[in-house]
Amino acid sequence: MTVIKAIARHIDDESGAITVDWVVLTAAIVGFVAVFMIAMTLNVQRSADHIDSNLEKASEVIGTLE
Repeated sequence: MTVIKAIARHIDDESGAITVDWVVLTAAIVGFVAVFMIAMTLNVQRSADHIDSNLEKASEVIGTLE
């Protein structure tokens, strides 16, 4: 077998191609999940801050009523 035939056979071999596809797909999913988790964390923090602010205002109003 000549070197050219060996190189051509190696280039035509697609046995590991599906592994590369799965690695890329998994990396994309992990990236999307990371972006989603960051966005959710920021929204939950904003909501918690808003609730805390409203509770402080309510406490002040209740304190003035007593």
